[in-house]
Amino acid sequence: MRRVVACLLACVPVGALAQSKLMSQPYSPTRLEQYSAFCALWRTDVTFRSTIRISNQLAASPIDVTPTLYMADGTALDLPPVHVAQSGVATVDVNSALAQVPADLQAHVSTFGSAAIRYRYDWQGAAYATMSILDLTRSLEYSYPFVFPPGQGTGEQGLPAPVRAARDAANAQTYEGLWFRNTAAAGGFLALANTSESALGVSLGVSGLSQPAGRSISLSKHSTALIDLKTFFAGDSAMAGGITITQTGPPGALQLAGGLQDLTTGYSTNLPFAVAQTATGGGAVRQYASVGLMVNQQDPLLNFPTGVVFYPYAFFRNIAGASRTVHMGIYYEDGGHPKSLPLPDLTLAPGQVAILSIHDVLTGQPQVESMNLTFTYTGNHGDVIAATGSTDATGNYVFPVGPQAVAPSGPRTSVYWLASGGFDTMYTVWNPGSDAEDLLATLHYGTAGAAYKMPLHLEPYASEMIDIGEVIRTRALDQDGNTLPPDAGQGSVTIGSPAGAPEDPINVVFAGGIYNPQKATCGSTCEVCSGTTGNLVNPSSPTIADPEQEQFTFSYIWFDGSQHDVTGLSGWSTDNTSVLTVQTQGQTPGLGSGVGPGQAHVMPVYPPEPVEPPAFILAVNAGQICTPPPNPACPGAPQIIGSGTATVQSPNGAGYVKQISAGPLTQAQCAQLGAPAGSAGYQRWVTLQLQDSAGNPIQIAGIAVADHLTAPVPNALGLPATGTTGSTNTNASGQWPDQFYTCSTACPASNGTVNVSQSWTANGKPMANVNSIVYSCSSITINGN
Repeated sequence: MRRVVACLLACVPVGALAQSKLMSQPYSPTRLEQYSAFCALWRTDVTFRSTIRISNQLAASPIDVTPTLYMADGTALDLPPVHVAQSGVATVDVNSALAQVPADLQAHVSTFGSAAIRYRYDWQGAAYATMSILDLTRSLEYSYPFVFPPGQGTGEQGLPAPVRAARDAANAQTYEGLWFRNTAAAGGFLALANTSESALGVSLGVSGLSQPAGRSISLSKHSTALIDLKTFFAGDSAMAGGITITQTGPPGALQLAGGLQDLTTGYSTNLPFAVAQTATGGGAVRQYASVGLMVNQQDPLLNFPTGVVFYPYAFFRNIAGASRTVHMGIYYEDGGHPKSLPLPDLTLAPGQVAILSIHDVLTGQPQVESMNLTFTYTGNHGDVIAATGSTDATGNYVFPVGPQAVAPSGPRTSVYWLASGGFDTMYTVWNPGSDAEDLLATLHYGTAGAAYKMPLHLEPYASEMIDIGEVIRTRALDQDGNTLPPDAGQGSVTIGSPAGAPEDPINVVFAGGIYNPQKATCGSTCEVCSGTTGNLVNPSSPTIADPEQEQFTFSYIWFDGSQHDVTGLSGWSTDNTSVLTVQTQGQTPGLGSGVGPGQAHVMPVYPPEPVEPPAFILAVNAGQICTPPPNPACPGAPQIIGSGTATVQSPNGAGYVKQISAGPLTQAQCAQLGAPAGSAGYQRWVTLQLQDSAGNPIQIAGIAVADHLTAPVPNALGLPATGTTGSTNTNASGQWPDQFYTCSTACPASNGTVNVSQSWTANGKPMANVNSIVYSCSSITINGN
């Protein structure tokens, strides 16, 4: 496997760096709903230090995230909001926060508990967080995600069912786990955290032992139980088995975190869990890969102590209701050329745990430093859970690598990396397909979320390793000629298409680890499926006056806080063409025309024709990270369907709202109005309201209104017989003023009256009412008023 450290400008053809064809602009949030994510465990006992790592996915704006620590008994400690810059990361030291607990909470302080983060935005996944639980003294490290429970936010309700299922994959009522031991002295722990406001009942069962064991636990609101698994393992020779956990509350109320450890060697790794499976057959071919498993001795540039040799391990458990045959394979690089090695199949009965014998698989090729393990089976996602990684012979160095689904996707984001204080982050990017992949790795760093852009080119089945520390040390130039500064320290990274175009798919497996080579610790990174978070029809609910027109636009919203205009690339329709029609082709797609009074739904669809699997479908932001392994494939949608509601009103009435002024006109005033010399008379100002046939106000600005007067000839006041006397436009309330006056040489000598009819048009369309006006020298009466 090659490491990417230099010559980055030559890796991708210039043409591949073109910008997206879609117009984009920053998204302006409107709902600002609160989203909460929960982590099952923090620890400060013995020499553990816990750190919350927060990542802002928005490239357009900063975000404020509020952490909360829950003590073991459920007591909450709200911490100050953390302001995270656009595309930035931030950390919260749990140990330091607990050292400053107010006096009234001191009695509740514990050495373990759970945590939450909360923020306000329009979707899940604007901010993510993970928990690092680190003990450098004893060479122990664990990493856990903050998980979003299901059902948050109105913006989530319109998602396609497969997308909701993917977002909620970490939330269930029954979980299945896999435990294993490297020595008979090894043990572990299991944290059960109640994230809800009511009590939960939990049932725990451990299988694979000579005598299956179990326990029932009651959790009060927001409380956490920390269970020592060694009490189940002690005195038993079994080295691997299963764990089943069932809770009585709603899905997502219980969050889990588990770890396996051997304090005699410094062995530590996360305990894998998955949502329980109920289906017994059917499904499709599922492929997973654990990438970057270290083998043999590593390059001295990675700073491992001399003589440390790594060996891969792999445990599997079938949690489906029927047998699963798992097909195995290894891909690795030798001399810059991808090679493969088949492995024997594993057939697993329901509930069975088995070890894959790969400890010595590449010991005869010491020049190989890493490998990618793949496994496939026919069934449902999550039928087979796996624990894979690498360890040295002593069990002190342990590098867990969780399996990930293999499938085309949109961008993949790793929410946090660290390269300071003796720590480094390594990523492996593997191309599992038979076609070459051109990619762009964007490393965000610093308080302002600056970007360092690394082009990658992967031949079929080839892989690259990105060592963040090595990129910093070698001062490698990115595609724009920038370097990653020595003080970058921490950040996030996104793998996507070279042009950064949202629709361009990638087909890679992307995983990493944050490690300290001298202290023998490694924690897993967390990768997220990035993509669209919703869509906008603008205007969303206009009122249109028949036969007015309204130009609709359609945009989808991207995970980084941008929106992309696809108005001209979408298909347009309405559900009531007798009310509103809309152009779907031609020069003005999305142009709606009022036809008659009523309501109609405007429905843009992008793309107009759905793209069916196995072809790529538009990526959808998963809103979830580090779901119990093995994770489902990144979700997608065959189409993005928008909706707007247009109300069309037919202007066929005008009502009088109020009298503004009335009174006599002097000869001077009449002269100013252009009347003949010696004229006098009377005036009246009124405000008119545009109405529909039911008398409802039409509150639309800019509608052209004009009136037409008809008077008998001759008449006592010398008024003209007919003529359009004025025109104007409605204001935002659908109102407009009208002036009535008479100026005549007959006034005030004569006070004769003249009956005049007035009719109105709106947008050139006649309105139904006709006004009766009686003029005299001393008054003007309109419809009897």
